[in-house]
This record gives sequence, C-alpha cells and structure tokens, in this order.
Amino acid sequence: MLVFGTTSVSLYGGEHMTQLRFSGAGSVVVILVAVLTGCQSTGQGSAAPEPSPTSSSTSAPAETPAATDVDPLETVTVVEVGPESLDLVAPDGTTVMALSYDDAVDGVVAALTVVLGSEPTVTPGDGGLESPDYIQYEWPGFGLQDAQPKPGFFPDISNYMVGVTVSSQGDVSFVTPAGTRIGDDIRAEASERGVVVDETFASMDHLIYFEVGPELSSAPGENSSYPNAMAVTLSSNTPSGTIDKIVASSNPSFWVH
Repeated sequence: MLVFGTTSVSLYGGEHMTQLRFSGAGSVVVILVAVLTGCQSTGQGSAAPEPSPTSSSTSAPAETPAATDVDPLETVTVVEVGPESLDLVAPDGTTVMALSYDDAVDGVVAALTVVLGSEPTVTPGDGGLESPDYIQYEWPGFGLQDAQPKPGFFPDISNYMVGVTVSSQGDVSFVTPAGTRIGDDIRAEASERGVVVDETFASMDHLIYFEVGPELSSAPGENSSYPNAMAVTLSSNTPSGTIDKIVASSNPSFWVH
C-alpha cells in the first residue's frame, strides 16, 4: 500500500549596481582686457571680438540593463500526472519538461523543487508485503516516493511514484491527461471517459478507476481484471465519491485483491 501524505526552489538571480557620484564645483573665469593705445580715434569702430567656441558635452546614452534569463521551469503552471510521464506544462500549453517515471530521482526532485517553489521534506519509509522500502519527498499535497525494492520484487512499479491529494499548490495545478483533478466526482469522470469504476471495496467507501497508457509487450501480472499497462490510479475514499487521491504510475495487472 502506497501512502502519500499531505504535508508541505526558486532560484533568484540578481544584479548589484554601484553608483558612482562625483561632487565638487569648478569655474573658469575669462578676463578680457582691452588695451587702448594712442589717444586719437581712428573713426572706425573696434572689431567685435569673435566669440570663443564653447565645448558642448554630449551625454553618453544610458546603458540598457541586461535581460535576466528566466528558468523555463519557473513558468510552469500545470503538472500533468500521466501513466508514462510527469509533464510540466507552461501557460500556453507547451510541455517544458517531460519527466519519465524511469528518470533518475535526483533530477526529478530538482525540477519539481523549482516548479513548486520550495524544498521537499525527505523521509525514509519502510515497505511491506504490498510495497517496497522507499524514500519520501513531500511538498504540500504532492509526494514523490523513490522506490527501493529488492531485486526481483515489485516488477509492477516504476522507479518512482507520485501521489497527489490537492487540486493545486499556489499557481500550479495538478491534473491527469484527461483533465481530471482532486475534488471531481469519480463516477461522473469515469462515465465521461468511458471507463468502469472498480467497486470491489465500495462497502469501505473505496472506489478506483484508471487512466492507462499503451498496452505493454512484457508479460502481465496474474490479475487479468486489470490492464497490462502503466496507469494513473484515481481513487475516492469518501461516501460522496469525490476523488481525493491520484497516484502514478504502476501496472495494475500485478495487483492482488
């Protein structure tokens, strides 16, 4: 059983500007001395002195501040939780980065730290019969489990899994490829997608359905009721049937009831 909690980097660049101020005053005094020689007027006016050329200072154009590069990850507003990857999407719908569930966890955590704007809390966890040991990275309402299975065990899970329990965190929304999010009605969403809600544990108010990826060519697990594919699991654990958890990615054909 995978349990994701609900507890909770931006890189800032800056420029230091130094202003140099010069103070003081200077003056240039020009004294014109007229020297008169002789005592008789010639009857001709004295020629007016030619004006001295004045030097005009030309102001240097103001320097344009260098544009600050923006990390594309800081523009992400949607984290799309899919069966094969975790897609980080910009406001215009462009996928800034697609994080495969088989990618190295360090790089995935680094990207999510920028997108979600804070460092995660990191906690080791013990597994059991249904899940391996793991390292948990937790942001508010969003968790990542770095699976640590022993060789030969848990072939159904990916290198890491994510769990979502909120519809958004700050300016970042969490959705599935079909557009489903926390708080939607599980039966209505499943009906709209043309899939069946698994009500095996309905008596305990536990309902699930899947958004699945492509059929896998590898051998399936023993549960033929579920597809042999990596899948996003959407579940409701309340009498109202409201989706309160989204988990990805695992192969449900290996699940055992």
